[in-house]
Amino acid sequence: MRIRSIGIKNWRHFSDIHLQLQKDTGLVCIVGANGTGKSHILELIGACAHRVGLSQGVEIPRGDPFADVHELHLQFHVASDVSETVEQFVSSIEDFRAWDHTLLLHSKRSDTETFCRITAGGVAPDKSETLTSNVVDRFRDSKDVHFLSLDADRAYPPKKHQY
Repeated sequence: MRIRSIGIKNWRHFSDIHLQLQKDTGLVCIVGANGTGKSHILELIGACAHRVGLSQGVEIPRGDPFADVHELHLQFHVASDVSETVEQFVSSIEDFRAWDHTLLLHSKRSDTETFCRITAGGVAPDKSETLTSNVVDRFRDSKDVHFLSLDADRAYPPKKHQY
């Protein structure tokens, strides 16, 4: 799985963030001072991966990101070799062969509205919900998809300077 984009309209202390990653992006590093939200971003990615069935479980010490007021989206690209059962299913139905192997999770929680939608890219809009539901179910049932744990709460003692 690769992340293609992350968009955060509002969530925790983030607002109006849009990150777009190219197909050939290799290594992505998240760098910043303590307290800037690096771990929050990793926790959000982990929670989204769990929602689309790409991880069987996720541990998030600061609580479920979807429980907070938010509006966000993440687009995942799922490599064709991630799940054999997904590939067999997709290739067996004509309407789904156009799937571009992306899943877009769009979620919003406010005082007036709460939803979480996952859509599949490249297929007709009227087929997307069916494809998405089947892909997510197959990921969740797959023994090939692994548990995801983010160890973002490690604290290191201050480095002692030698003079």
